[in-house]
Amino acid sequence: MNLLKNDKAQKRPECRAILDRLSKRVLFCQDSLIKKLLVPHLLNNQNAQYTLPAELHIEHLTSCYRTQTLEVNSIIASEAGREEPSCFVNRGMLKGQKAAVKILAVTKQVILEENTTVQSKAKKRLIAEAYNLCQLNSLNQHPNIPVLLAYNTTTVPYHIITHYEKYGNLLQLVRTSREVQALPSSVIYKMFIGIIEGLLYLHQKLHLVHRAVMAENILVGDGYTSKLSGLHSLEMLQNRHYGDGKINCNENNHM
Repeated sequence: MNLLKNDKAQKRPECRAILDRLSKRVLFCQDSLIKKLLVPHLLNNQNAQYTLPAELHIEHLTSCYRTQTLEVNSIIASEAGREEPSCFVNRGMLKGQKAAVKILAVTKQVILEENTTVQSKAKKRLIAEAYNLCQLNSLNQHPNIPVLLAYNTTTVPYHIITHYEKYGNLLQLVRTSREVQALPSSVIYKMFIGIIEGLLYLHQKLHLVHRAVMAENILVGDGYTSKLSGLHSLEMLQNRHYGDGKINCNENNHM
């Protein structure tokens, strides 16, 4: 605390190094008392909606997966809402498998809040997506449904890790192909068939409707295999939500 209050001391390299190490641990600390004491000083020049840098999210997350060797290499995309930060989507490796790591952005407000019942839209979407992916993967691994590798929706940073799909989403693929080389009709046909088969599986086998079928929610992997993303939007055909957002399976799948 004395170091945080001493502007002159903070300018010294050795003190700055101590503060950097401290902040990386404290910002994701689960001890509410420590956070109340130190976070306001560590982020004293930031407003409540200040979002922690993506690098801090990644560094903390990789430390949580020490025994499973998670590596996060680069940011693929950033999903940002108009009024609230959303998610960082990163490319990485988990236990030797190529992975896509989706991390819900952490704000100063989130760090200081305790057991809040008010959830942002982005948080609700991520929890629903994790729940639905967990349920779908436990039933039967369909080739047109993303493979869930790990997730955590109980401690920050909330995240989902799935198999990495080589070509990104369908919208990205189509835009890139226009600039480089048009996709053959056989490839387009194969991707559309995959989308249809995935939707039929949800509809006929599980009585679910996707509700958000768009190019941004179609992932394309090796061999131009298409997979349905945006699974936070699933709903029962009887107009009843698929799950209530409450995780019933193992929420700390990475531990």
